[in-house]
Amino acid sequence: MAKTDDYLPSQAEVDHVLYSKKSVNFTGVKWGPKPPPNRPLMWLQMQIIPTDQDDIPIQGLSFLLQWKPDHESQTVAGITYPKINLVALYNKKRIFAVDTYPFDKHKNSYRIDRPDYQDSVFGPHYHVYYEEAGYYSEKIGFPITSGIKPDDLVGYWNYFCNKLNVTCAGKIPIPLEDESGQIGLGL
Repeated sequence: MAKTDDYLPSQAEVDHVLYSKKSVNFTGVKWGPKPPPNRPLMWLQMQIIPTDQDDIPIQGLSFLLQWKPDHESQTVAGITYPKINLVALYNKKRIFAVDTYPFDKHKNSYRIDRPDYQDSVFGPHYHVYYEEAGYYSEKIGFPITSGIKPDDLVGYWNYFCNKLNVTCAGKIPIPLEDESGQIGLGL
């Protein structure tokens, strides 16, 4: 039986699904706890199925949004550093992702001929699929240089949507806020 890691979609297939026009609808969507075994209980997540221009779900494509509050404060007054991961999965293969934590270091294991390529990326970065990289196709990262604040989930979501040609109906819910806009006290 083949594993998800064995599946390598073609670059043309990935480019089509990534860059074609799509939309998401946040009506009724809420954050929930990320199921074990891979994350501690404080991680929240939501999964969204984007639709095409005819409002038909795009087969095999989903967006996984994950958020963890700042528990490792870097002692800068007024700034929090949650961990935010925004991922596009195509048939369970990561084809695009945004990792926002400003203290993360990502090491590229495969060299891509692009002007913004770096052997290591420190801070917020995005991953994009390259078929030529084979097994390393989902592990190639590039720096995000747009100056989005570390705790700006909406800013990173807009960056994700801009890169992938996504429009939204409604607003992305903010983790731990109830419908009144107040931060919740517990999970």
